[in-house]
Amino acid sequence: MRKSIYLVLAFVGLMCGLSSCFKDKTVDYSDYNDCALTALSLKDIEWSDTVPDQYGNDSMYSTKLTGTNYPFTIDQVNGLIYNTDSLPKGTPVKKILLNVTADGNAVYQRNNTDDLTYYFLANDTIDFSQPIHATVFSLNGNYSKKYTITLNVHQQDADESQWNLCQTKWAGKDLEAPRAVTYGNRVAVFGKLNGKLMVTTAYQGSQDFSTPVEVAGVSSNASYDNVVYYQNALYMLDKETLYVSDDAVNWTQMQTNTPISHLMGCNTTELFGVYGDTFITSTDANAWNTEYTEFPEYIPDSNIFSITVPYSTNLDLERTVTFGQQKESTDTIATAWYRDNGYQEGYSNLWGYIYTSRDNNYALPNLDNLVVMHYKKYLIAIGNNCRNKGFKRALDYVYVSKDWGLTWKAQKDEKYDTYLTLPSALYRNQKPFAAYVDKDYNVWILLGESGEMWYGYINKMKFAE
Repeated sequence: MRKSIYLVLAFVGLMCGLSSCFKDKTVDYSDYNDCALTALSLKDIEWSDTVPDQYGNDSMYSTKLTGTNYPFTIDQVNGLIYNTDSLPKGTPVKKILLNVTADGNAVYQRNNTDDLTYYFLANDTIDFSQPIHATVFSLNGNYSKKYTITLNVHQQDADESQWNLCQTKWAGKDLEAPRAVTYGNRVAVFGKLNGKLMVTTAYQGSQDFSTPVEVAGVSSNASYDNVVYYQNALYMLDKETLYVSDDAVNWTQMQTNTPISHLMGCNTTELFGVYGDTFITSTDANAWNTEYTEFPEYIPDSNIFSITVPYSTNLDLERTVTFGQQKESTDTIATAWYRDNGYQEGYSNLWGYIYTSRDNNYALPNLDNLVVMHYKKYLIAIGNNCRNKGFKRALDYVYVSKDWGLTWKAQKDEKYDTYLTLPSALYRNQKPFAAYVDKDYNVWILLGESGEMWYGYINKMKFAE
């Protein structure tokens, strides 16, 4: 009994000691969530501008930006808040409305020298011509956290084209009928020089092309306007025989089970070709299978370009579009084909001819030296004069297709255009040229004879995604 009383007294003494400790030292378990900006969003921005119309009279137009299209990023560690996707150039930012959510009481200063603080109120505008500085205080007043809030605005017009003329001349300026093909992180330009098939190479985006050398392993009549890059190798035909290369200079004959008339491009898992008037396909470039073919009379036989893109709605599907010309054709529009390629078992893969009436104003013209390129979200095409037609448009226009080759729109130096346009210095240029798009979305135009190298882009292609 006496031992039990001692235990009770000891327990009471311990509790009194702990109570005394807690009275002497206050423990606060609050963290940054008790004083933090947790969400910011822009309200819609509306403004009006006055511009002269085509007759010189003032005309007013209104613009509205949806604020939620430009979300803020909150960096809690460094106290930085900013919109990753910048507002368009010219957006007025001196009267901005915000939606602000905070744990605690949030105030801001208009600049570093302003001693006054202001609460974030739903209907009070804020001047974002320079960053503002915000502070959030915890409800108990013991803690605070500071932020710098920046509203980014593009300094360039998103839809404006920028072109640059390089100071150096490119090494392949003397090549006849040059043709560029990209492979890996490099580009090769093929062409004829004194009857020999030559090639010059460079890293994509570089002005430093190698001295042209003669192509080894194929004849001078090889189809260099029909080179395909498939699964880390280049393929080219010479008299219906297929050759392969990893450096664009040295070529080795393939042992195929059929002759091949033309290459039609490739997708991720298949290489496409034509023999006679029949489509053929292969996964390893050696064994080829024939496919059902309609409208063989429209199959291109020269200057063939092929582009494969994944479906935006289903990444298991790809579309290959192929454009080209027929040597003996008197047609005024280029030949175009497409093929939908699915990875699901039993999915039917067939080529389809893109038929366009000859009086259609939205068809791709049959241009001399036609070049078709993939430019991020659409296709672009340039060339010299239109075959079998009276008008001359040598490097005047960029033809643009947003629907992967079904329709095309001619673009020329229009101030408010939303697609790439060419520099006026290239208009009516009849010189041979090669062109390609590098990995950074620069369009390169390499002129023969003069050796001029131009590269250009549309500003929005350089903006962060």
